Amino acid sequence: MMKRIIFLNSMFLLFVTVSGQVQNIDSLIHVLETERLSPVEQLSLYEKITLFYVTHDLGKGTEYAREGIQLAEKEKDKKKESAFYRFLGAIHYYQSKFDTSRIYLDKALSLAVEINDKPFQVMTYSELGNLYYLQNNYSSALEYYMKGLTLNDGKPNRSTAAILVNMANIHRTLNHPDRRSISVNRHWKSPNSLRLMI
Repeated sequence: MMKRIIFLNSMFLLFVTVSGQVQNIDSLIHVLETERLSPVEQLSLYEKITLFYVTHDLGKGTEYAREGIQLAEKEKDKKKESAFYRFLGAIHYYQSKFDTSRIYLDKALSLAVEINDKPFQVMTYSELGNLYYLQNNYSSALEYYMKGLTLNDGKPNRSTAAILVNMANIHRTLNHPDRRSISVNRHWKSPNSLRLMI
């Protein structure tokens, strides 16, 4: 049986496993714990560290995301708060804790809507789609992916590419070969520029 692959959002594509990367994270943690930093600098480090651990150590990812949320709430930085809730949502669906994941993703989406940050809304709709994709609830996954595409400005980006690849994978799984390329063609006049292999 063909493996299901979720094409991860750009937040997970930023870190590729290479030698020396753990050293870099250790350096960031050291700076966070020992240097006098502004709250903005601290939040930036919490985000980078959490992002790394989302793909390497879910327990540590959870820890740094929660610390990031506390600081973001204190600083009234709703954009960063939304990002940390989105990270927690992803961490929990990786652990098959789908109800908890949904709670965190709903919080992330609510904050993204409140501050009218459309790219964050698109990323969160994509994560909600991933949540349902992993549960084999393809109709709900497609619904959330479409919500994300609707908010997109029509320009190719990683979040939208991830959504389109996931939608194509769902249609492949459901044996809908005629629908695999429909989404790409509807959203971009030049789908070949994405170089998607579906």
